[in-house]
Amino acid sequence: MVAGKKTTVTRNDVARACGVSGALVSYAFSDTAQNKVKPETRAKILQTARELGYRPSLIGRCLKNHCSYNIGILLPERFVSRISLHQLRIFHGVCMAIQETDYRPMVFFGVNDKLFKSLEEHRVDGVILLDSDTDLSYAENLLPYKLPMVFANVEYSCSQHYVASVRSDHEKLVNDRVNDLLAAGCRNILQISALINVCQPNYILQKSFEKFRANCSRPEVKFSIFDPGQYEVTEAMIQEAEKYFSGDSPCDGVLVDGSDFADMIQEAARRHGVILQRGKNCHLSCSQETAFPCWSHNSFQLGKQAWDTMQKMLNRQNVEKLKLVPYFYAKSEENLTDNAICNQ
Repeated sequence: MVAGKKTTVTRNDVARACGVSGALVSYAFSDTAQNKVKPETRAKILQTARELGYRPSLIGRCLKNHCSYNIGILLPERFVSRISLHQLRIFHGVCMAIQETDYRPMVFFGVNDKLFKSLEEHRVDGVILLDSDTDLSYAENLLPYKLPMVFANVEYSCSQHYVASVRSDHEKLVNDRVNDLLAAGCRNILQISALINVCQPNYILQKSFEKFRANCSRPEVKFSIFDPGQYEVTEAMIQEAEKYFSGDSPCDGVLVDGSDFADMIQEAARRHGVILQRGKNCHLSCSQETAFPCWSHNSFQLGKQAWDTMQKMLNRQNVEKLKLVPYFYAKSEENLTDNAICNQ
């Protein structure tokens, strides 16, 4: 051997050191075939490879497996100028999970020519779509490519086996919190969420409340819904909300989505002598903003579950068509931070 020349460690070198076949070494390094290797055998192969300095060729794997190891992350075009903390954390959760594999994220803003060109050139192996809108009709243009598609934060109903969704469990939140209000003695319960025609999570929250109301067998309990119609809180909105707390039977329990609306409704109630206390007769759900205590979307877990679903599809494993992620109770900013760290 020529002095100073670096020896290239091959797959077969690792195989000989472990007493296994070269194919098994390849399986151990594959994101789509590692399930063919026993966990203890895979751990031994990976450890031996590190000790020997073996680096599998990603280009070679791409050619052999006929894939790009790129995952498209599709964000609505409006996110260029306006993205919520909740949506940003979902995106972070997806990227952190992908980081643990050989796959790489490719970000697209909107369904545009660049996305279609990448799909036609087979430069992505699947697409994760992060959205909050009720109108998801643009997805129909992506279905003909028959690539794995996972919707994060919203639900897209589609019979195709390569399409799945991951979203917060709004139904459980409504059922549990309304039952909490009933257990606390509330008999006139108000639900508040805005812009249900354009925000799918808000739409599902309201529909879940309506379903609870329809199925409730207690005639002495009254249910009301208030849709402010906009996100900006105004004096006129507070005055409109006051009607729910006036008269002989004022609302005594509230389930409200959004911290601004929680402050607004507390002020409207206070003007009529009704005291709403967070966590008691006023339950707040929100997208990990700044009002506490609250029931918060588990944004990082939504992102991680979206990638987990995608990876199972890539591995040709069965997946749930709809994966529901529970809200969690946050009493402070530290709870949000701790939850994020636990999900990394």
